[in-house]
Amino acid sequence: MVLTWHRPGCLLLAVLPVATMHLWDCYDTVATQKWQVSNGAIINAASGKCLDVKDNNTADGAKLQIWACTGASNQRWTVPA
Repeated sequence: MVLTWHRPGCLLLAVLPVATMHLWDCYDTVATQKWQVSNGAIINAASGKCLDVKDNNTADGAKLQIWACTGASNQRWTVPA
């Protein structure tokens, strides 16, 4: 899967009431906007969990969530350089 968006912003993990993903203004001080890329996985630095396509949905506009890292295909990403 390729992670792309077409407006400026940072991927934000909103943790209350349910962990959901949003594009938001970028702030260096927001821990839930910090991500690491490792072997195709995108890992939230605050939670240690992986960016995951909910229910393995392959349609455009599929919902994203964080989930325990499993290495499954719905957690493997191609990140543009």
